[in-house]
Amino acid sequence: MKSRGLAWACAALLCLAAPAPAQDAGEVAAARAVFEGTRGQAVALAARVQAAEAAVLDAERRSADLEAQRGGLRAQVRAARAEMAPLLAALARLGRVPEGALLAVPPERALEAARAGQALAALTREARAQVTHLRAQMEALAALEAAAQDARAEAEADALALREQAEALKAVEAQRRAALESLEAEYAAAEAEAARAARAAQDFETLLGHLSHAPASAGGGGRLALPVAGTIVAPFGAADALDAPAQGLTLSGRAGGVVTAPAQGVVRFAGPFGAYGNLLIVEHARGHHSLLAGLGEITAVPGQAVAGGEPVGTLPPTGQMYFELRKGARPLDPAEKVGKPL
Repeated sequence: MKSRGLAWACAALLCLAAPAPAQDAGEVAAARAVFEGTRGQAVALAARVQAAEAAVLDAERRSADLEAQRGGLRAQVRAARAEMAPLLAALARLGRVPEGALLAVPPERALEAARAGQALAALTREARAQVTHLRAQMEALAALEAAAQDARAEAEADALALREQAEALKAVEAQRRAALESLEAEYAAAEAEAARAARAAQDFETLLGHLSHAPASAGGGGRLALPVAGTIVAPFGAADALDAPAQGLTLSGRAGGVVTAPAQGVVRFAGPFGAYGNLLIVEHARGHHSLLAGLGEITAVPGQAVAGGEPVGTLPPTGQMYFELRKGARPLDPAEKVGKPL
């Protein structure tokens, strides 16, 4: 019995020490087919989502502008009414003077009566002018209120379209993430390389230096595009928090908005890195690298080939991110490269 127990223990230890069974080749091939086969669909859906995000942002801006104009015009209408109050009170008092009273005055007060008549005529003209101005302001206010209502309705319709497109993209991305998990072994070496580079690097320059030795070609370049639907809130060269010229762009979009690869390439780093927060580095053709920093979520992995416009993450709750483009060690202004081949 003792020898049998020892045999069982040895067998158990051998089972624990044995390597995990290799992943089925057919399963890997199927996952690869799903992942690659849905790339075009993901790119197309991401483009539609970003177009919808841009439409919502534009509608929200126009609605806010109209609301601000409406508030200003309301204040003007209130001020005009307050200004007219004394004039209307004076006209009301004059209206209580009996008809013909100004004509039935003694001759010695004729000049005074004439002046009173002139004053009455002047007050009447001023009142008419102010009434006309107030009427125009109120008509403009009514038009602004109608426009603001239309803008709100348009923003709601755009938001609904955005939700529909975002749900479709979310479904495709879930399918692609599931396939990517089955391909984990293919990206293990690249992920390990990125982790070693992050541990060895003190800043972005040294991180990029470590990553520049990673093997594999980034493939064709393609044309550069901004990674989010939104606006540039801090341009290249603007003073940053340390009063140094910024080496990239600060972009602002919708919170949780889709972030896409600026051009075709290979992901070299994906994860948190110091003050950059969630950082994604994509290597492009001819020594170009793009840096996408401050992301809310990263959905790409090191070693993954990406197409231009392929979703790779999302914006944080602030709706802002940092985008840098480099050729070698030299930073370039991404705004000047948008629409141009790398």
